[in-house]
Amino acid sequence: MAFPYNTTGIKPSDGPSKAIPAGDYILKIVDTEEGRSKKKEDGSGGYPQVNVTYKVESGDYAGAKIMFHYVTFFPKGNKAAGKAVHFLKCIGEPWEGELQVNPMSWRGKSMKAHLIEEEYGGYVNNK
Repeated sequence: MAFPYNTTGIKPSDGPSKAIPAGDYILKIVDTEEGRSKKKEDGSGGYPQVNVTYKVESGDYAGAKIMFHYVTFFPKGNKAAGKAVHFLKCIGEPWEGELQVNPMSWRGKSMKAHLIEEEYGGYVNNK
């Protein structure tokens, strides 16, 4: 589908952002986007998922964006279910029992994180 787009005053970017070195950082949540995980071939999946974007709070890389951290809310019995619970606990959100998850309330919260560098599609990204 074609659509109009005005490029006047827009300069081309220098390419993808560069990963910061692996290490321990304080990250602040600056954006959250709700979605669902992909379904598997057997039809399972499609679980609630939040894409979280962070900024590094301090140090040599203060202000650097860390993108594409997916928090997926798997059901009880899935071996990865505890990851979302751990994430909620780390950012000071309710994490026990029956609860209502509100990703908008995550924005502005900070957490300690250990970042690694991972190559994907020929680019090095943080994870």
